[in-house]
Amino acid sequence: MEKTNKDNVIDEIIEIDFEMFVQVNNRGGKAQCQSDYEGFKIYRYSYYYPWSLESLKIYLAFLKECVENERNIMTEKYAYMMETTHPEEFMEIKKFIPEVREDKNLLINSLWEVQKNWIQKFSLQYPNILKHGRPITSQENNNATSIENYFKSELKTYTMELLNSLEKDHDEYLNSGKSMVEKQYEIMMKLKGFSSLEEAEMYARG
Repeated sequence: MEKTNKDNVIDEIIEIDFEMFVQVNNRGGKAQCQSDYEGFKIYRYSYYYPWSLESLKIYLAFLKECVENERNIMTEKYAYMMETTHPEEFMEIKKFIPEVREDKNLLINSLWEVQKNWIQKFSLQYPNILKHGRPITSQENNNATSIENYFKSELKTYTMELLNSLEKDHDEYLNSGKSMVEKQYEIMMKLKGFSSLEEAEMYARG
């Protein structure tokens, strides 16, 4: 199948993403997932696919700017995660990452509420697909990296221009009665070889 313009933009984003990802330093050395390009590509392609082309182009331009400035936003994302999982260590490193403005936090929290509702609805429809995944909220387990922490920490690295564009994307899905989360998992399961979410759910059920 011939690639669309959207596919090409996503591919370009993922190439930059992965280069940043492999450069992230972990306390225990390189993680195994940092050498798994195919797994990384499936996850990130699925994550980006529900976005509008406008949002993708905004993000790609931002990533290219980060590369030019030798800024690794993957490192920043994992640093932001530590505010929840390792708060004492976060206090030591917070001066090295950009401070998140209040208006940005408010928008991120608003987007998370929409995502959370979609995830909770999806988990009721397809409980087995998610049963071995991350906890949904940080309140469920502060020591584990929740979907909430991962999502919010990633969005903290985004520009306000991108967040505003993503808010429009969320609104379009809401207004059409659709879910970005369901679309994300639909794409992910197809890339893993399943014909549908229903087939993936049956397989996960065992």
